[in-house]
Parts: sequence; C-alpha cells; structure tokens
Amino acid sequence: MSIKLTGADKLAKALYEKSQTDFISACKIGTAELFRRAKENTPEAPTTKYHKGGKLKKDLRMEAPSGSDPGTVGYTLHYAPHVEYGHRTVNGGYVQGQHYLQKSVDEAAPVFKDACKEALKK
Repeated sequence: MSIKLTGADKLAKALYEKSQTDFISACKIGTAELFRRAKENTPEAPTTKYHKGGKLKKDLRMEAPSGSDPGTVGYTLHYAPHVEYGHRTVNGGYVQGQHYLQKSVDEAAPVFKDACKEALKK
C-alpha cells in the first residue's frame, strides 16, 4: 500500500539541491509528524474472545530519512490496504474504507511543507 504526498515535490527537490542536511532535517520533521498522526488515526478493532484488537496500530512502522530518501511511514499487515480502501465480504457485501492513512498524510503535509519552506529561507 502506498500513498504519496503530492504538491511538495518541487519544494523538496529545491531543498535537496540547496542542502542535503536541511532536506533530511525537514523530512525527519515530516515523517515524525506523519507517524504521530497515523498513530492517532489508525482504527483499533476491539479485543474479543476470538480476536486480539489493536494489531494494525501496533504494526505502524517508520523508516527514517537518509540520503535522498525522504523516509517512509506504513503498515506491514496484509489487511492494512483493505481497512484503508475498503473490501468485499464473503457474503457479497462491501465494507467502506476508513482512509486513515490518507487522512494522516493530508494532516501532516502542511507541517512538512512549512519545514521545507523554513529551511529554504536559511
């Protein structure tokens, strides 16, 4: 599953060309903010007699930025995309997606863009 931040490509590229150190610093701010928001927005299934809840939230991972890599935030559980985007049920019904990761990206984007702009002003 992959959700990309759009609209910041030119800004991030300009910052990278100016200073890799500043680029990494802004990306660390952005990935940390995204991780925090994702942790808040990730739905938690309740613990039941047959199912231990909260697995998706515990599966959230972050890879720190390095070099030209801006870092990543995501999930490794096989069903994460189905919760994000929705899925069909065995009975032919449909469960709507919760779009928790997209919401997190949308909320964290201004923080990343502001960090890039501030670093470019230096």
